[in-house]
Amino acid sequence: MIDRKPGWYWVKWPHETKWCVAQYMGRVGERLMWSSGDIIQADAPGEIGPRIPTPDEPWQMVPVKLSEEMDEACEAEWLDVDDWNALYATMLKAAPKP
Repeated sequence: MIDRKPGWYWVKWPHETKWCVAQYMGRVGERLMWSSGDIIQADAPGEIGPRIPTPDEPWQMVPVKLSEEMDEACEAEWLDVDDWNALYATMLKAAPKP
């Protein structure tokens, strides 16, 4: 049984090569219902990527580069780090990508 949370997901339809977004609407009987715009589809996408968080969920976007303000705040909080840009780059690399 698939335990997928309703919401928007990155998907690839069987006849497509590019990722697009589609809304998973849940199960209706034995079918998993998807909507891609104004069309409701009972067929599942060929590939299903990660769910796209909604604005009220705990998700935060961050800048790709460390800003001056971030650098100053980090230095004020933790004084023993030598290279903040390298540390930030490492954290971004490890962070989940939506």
